[in-house]
Amino acid sequence: MIFGKSKIKKALADGDFIDDPEFSADADPFIWSLDNLTADQIAAPKPEPRRTLGDRLYGAVRGILLLVCLGVFAYSVWAIVQQLIDYRRAEILYASAADEMDGESMFDLVGVDFGTGGGTYASSSTLRRSNTMQKFDNTQIIAAASDQLDQALGDVQVSGYNARLEKMRSKLNAMTIKYPDTYGWIVVGGTQISYPIMQSAQDVANQKNEYYLKHAYTGEYLPAGAIFADYRNYRDIMKNWNTVIYGHNMLDGLMFNGIAYFMDEEFFKNNKYIDIYTVDGIYTYEVFSIYKARYDEGYIRTEFEDYTQFCEFVSNIWGKSMWSREGMEIGYGDRILTLSTCTNGPWYYRYALHAKLINVQN
Repeated sequence: MIFGKSKIKKALADGDFIDDPEFSADADPFIWSLDNLTADQIAAPKPEPRRTLGDRLYGAVRGILLLVCLGVFAYSVWAIVQQLIDYRRAEILYASAADEMDGESMFDLVGVDFGTGGGTYASSSTLRRSNTMQKFDNTQIIAAASDQLDQALGDVQVSGYNARLEKMRSKLNAMTIKYPDTYGWIVVGGTQISYPIMQSAQDVANQKNEYYLKHAYTGEYLPAGAIFADYRNYRDIMKNWNTVIYGHNMLDGLMFNGIAYFMDEEFFKNNKYIDIYTVDGIYTYEVFSIYKARYDEGYIRTEFEDYTQFCEFVSNIWGKSMWSREGMEIGYGDRILTLSTCTNGPWYYRYALHAKLINVQN
C-alpha cells in the first residue's frame, strides 16, 4: 500500500498510529506514489531565459581570456625552463673551456717574476704588487705625434723564458686555430671572471659587436653569449689607446656579473687587478674607475685624434668613478682597458669599469 501524503500528515498530526504492516517507523512518511499526483500538482519547468547578444559576447570574451591566460602561463613555464637550461649549458661550456686552458695552472701566478725587476703576483684573486711598466711603443700614436712621443715612450722590457707564458701561448694558439675569432683570455681578480675573449672580424658588417651577444666562443647559439673585444680594437693590445671588452651580466653569476662587485667600496679597494692573456703576452691592468653610465655616453671610445684628446677622455671617465684609488696616476703614454656590461636595470644603463695597463710580460 502507498500512503497518501495527506493521510500521513493527518495521522502524524493527530498522533494516530497507522496500523499497517507495510508502514514502519523507518519509512519516510512523505513517500507517496507519483500515481496520486494530478497535473495541476506538478509544477511546469521554468523556461530558460534567452541569452542576449551581450551575454554571448561576455561568454566569448571570458573563454578567450582564459585561453590567453593559459597560454601565457604555459609560455612562462617554458621560458623559465629554457632559461635554466641555457644557464646550465653556458656553465658547462665555459667551465670546460677554463679546465682545458687552466689544466696545468696557466693562471697560477704565485711567485711569478715579472721580469721587470723582481715584482711578483700573490694570486689572481688577491692583491698583487708590481713595478710600473715601462712605456711602450704605439704605432697609432707615433703616426699622430712622433716627435713628442719618441721622447716619452720606450720599449717594453722583454722577460726571459717563462714556461707558464709559453704554455699559455701554445694553448691560445691551439684555440685560435679551432676558433679564429679568439682574441685572448681575461681574468678579473676577486671575481669568477675567467673566460676566452672573442672578436668579430672587422670586415663582417653584420657581426661586429652583435654576433657574440648571442653566440658562445664556439660559434653555437647561446643566450649568454661570449666575452668579446670591440671590433675596432687591434689584435695587438699595445696598439690600442682604449681596449674595450663586453659581456653579459648574467643573473646566475656567469660572464661579466662580477663587474658589479666593484660598485661596493670595500671590494673596489681590495681587488684591483685584471689580466689579459694573448698570444703576444700577458697584460696586467689596475682598476681605477667604476660607475653606471648610459650606453651612449661615449665611454667605449677607441679612437682619438691626439694624446691631449685621450687625456681629456681619461679625466672624464675617472671623474665619474664612485670610488677613488689612492696613489693611482695616469700619465703621458699610458693605456687603459674598459669592461662594459648591462646593469639588469633599465636597458640603456651599463656598468663601466676602467683599468690602467701597468705591466706586460712578453
